[in-house]
Amino acid sequence: MPGGSRLVSRAILVAVAALAVACPKEAEPPDTDPHDSTPPDTDPDTSAPFFGAFTFTQSEVVPMVVTAAWTTTEPVACTLTYGIEGETPLTTVEGAATTAHQVALVGLPSLVDASLVVTAEASGGPEQSDEQHFQTGETPLGVPSLTYQYDEPDQVFHGFTLMPMVNAAELRSWVCIFDDAGRVVWAVPARAGCTRARLAPDGDGILYHDEDMDPQTETPVGAVTSVAWDGSERWRVEQEYWHHDFVILGDDRFVTFGTTTTTQDPGTPDERVLVGDTLIEFDSAGNQRVIWNVFDYVDLDVPTTDCVLNPATGTWDFSHGNYMTWVPETGEIIGTFRNIDAIISVDVETGVANWSLSNTWGTYQPSDGQPLLAWPHSVEPVEGGLLVFNQTTTWTEERCSHGAVLSLDQGSGVATRTWEYETPECTQVLFMGSAQQLPNGNRMVVFSQGGLLDEIAPDGARVARISAPFGMILGYAYRTAELRPVANQR
Repeated sequence: MPGGSRLVSRAILVAVAALAVACPKEAEPPDTDPHDSTPPDTDPDTSAPFFGAFTFTQSEVVPMVVTAAWTTTEPVACTLTYGIEGETPLTTVEGAATTAHQVALVGLPSLVDASLVVTAEASGGPEQSDEQHFQTGETPLGVPSLTYQYDEPDQVFHGFTLMPMVNAAELRSWVCIFDDAGRVVWAVPARAGCTRARLAPDGDGILYHDEDMDPQTETPVGAVTSVAWDGSERWRVEQEYWHHDFVILGDDRFVTFGTTTTTQDPGTPDERVLVGDTLIEFDSAGNQRVIWNVFDYVDLDVPTTDCVLNPATGTWDFSHGNYMTWVPETGEIIGTFRNIDAIISVDVETGVANWSLSNTWGTYQPSDGQPLLAWPHSVEPVEGGLLVFNQTTTWTEERCSHGAVLSLDQGSGVATRTWEYETPECTQVLFMGSAQQLPNGNRMVVFSQGGLLDEIAPDGARVARISAPFGMILGYAYRTAELRPVANQR
């Protein structure tokens, strides 16, 4: 019967289902080796990599500088090690912890293939990126080159040389950094009268002084400019009559040379308006104050060597300050003053002159009457006294420009020369010139107008010479082992 058939069919289905439960399908054989005793991975690693993707961007202003950017999964301060295969790598350490990182890789020459490895101390332990590869760009057009000659390579202080290069013929300058193979690793253009460049204290660029005539007023205008490693301007402060040099005190405090005037023998036939120097403290916003005035310390009747009339202004150049060194341990600025053949120390906070050195007056003088200063153009304290550069003039003293160490006896007030160096060619310098004590004991003497920089060992032997192309003048130079040991310290 039809109804009976449906009941039978349902019974058959129920029986089949029951059989399926009682007799399950035979399992598929496992893919793994039956003899493998390794336990299965029950906790696979699904965490993201610590370092995110890296990008590299060449600077449009300084193409040799490449900015690396990347991310990390937690805030850390990274250490960057980068360079060219076969050469000593460079190292930069970030100054602040962050997850979004961006650091300019400075110190490499143009058009080279380079690599980068980043490490960090994370909460779970040390992390290291894969090796990253990038290429630097071309040197900007017009940047001058240098020739390096090593007389004693194993005695040279290796590092970077930071200095302006002045093209007298084209009335323009470059602020340059050269490595110890003579290759340009950084350069930006500046105005005609660029004399000094210094590393920025935050590790993120350089500051430089330049000056030129204002085309409207025909008045000299000096400026200090802060430039990041990628060549972008961070700030600039300019003022009429700022000149020659500046120092960095720290905490957004700087000091430069300014000028002031006074009248000598007023109301007499010998009346003259004298131009002297001031020390001016300023900050990046342009706030400024006068710390010290040369006329408050130096007698107007002291001997001068080049106090000549400026027909355009009717004034006489009295002191001609040109170089300054900041000594943080004593809180003083030590400056050189060409026309009065003097070195003067000034306390920055009080504005009081601590001491002075000259040939015929001041706290320290030579005992034998022989001049120790002849148009001095640099000074820095060194063990045993002061390291100075004397331009020297053939019409005041028949000798070459030279570097010298002058010893100062506090008890007697006597100054004596204990070391000196002049080139075998008797190079004569009438513009700039400087000397620096290097960390390895050598001394670097820069004959600016002569386009020569000699490195001298303690025994007096020349170990290296740097030569500039004809017509290029070297500004005040500074040799350093590290361009930016710490980055992004703002």
